[in-house]
Amino acid sequence: MISKPDDLYFWQKGPKCKRFFRIYGNDFGICVNIGEKGYVVAEHHKDRFTIFYYFVYGSGRIGKIYTNNYSIINGAKEKINDVQEYKNHNVVFEAYEDFHMIGFSSLDTEVEWKSKLITNKNPEIIVESEKEYLVCLEGNPIINGKKLNRYDYAEVFSHKKYELTSKDNFVLGLFSRIDNDNKK
Repeated sequence: MISKPDDLYFWQKGPKCKRFFRIYGNDFGICVNIGEKGYVVAEHHKDRFTIFYYFVYGSGRIGKIYTNNYSIINGAKEKINDVQEYKNHNVVFEAYEDFHMIGFSSLDTEVEWKSKLITNKNPEIIVESEKEYLVCLEGNPIINGKKLNRYDYAEVFSHKKYELTSKDNFVLGLFSRIDNDNKK
């Protein structure tokens, strides 16, 4: 039993993490976690909306609670980590090193999504469905004259041309809902 306020400090000695969540429109939200090596978080299945992770830096593992199966997720190869298999499950994440990860979260856990990474090395925006979302993960690209900052997004539509420019490196995530008309 904790008997004095000084004993409460014990709970603050472990690795720390700053966590943020913002909803964008009716379809998705972005969660941001910036933390220290060794940080561990468990998520209840009713709060589990994240389906993709992008690491600005760092790495860790994610898995279903009470199982031996887990996935290593990281940003070593400039990639988006698909973690849709963990939606509707209780999960745990453990950081292997200090990290900054950005999660793309579907507000409807019944909807499947696909993602594509767009960088200054591969700057072409090809929209395959009626409406998709472009999220700025790094850098400050300019799309049709509008500068994007980290965590900004733009709706992009099929049959429209997009001009993408940047003086610096950038990383964008292109996210689209998979529905009956978009099973590519």
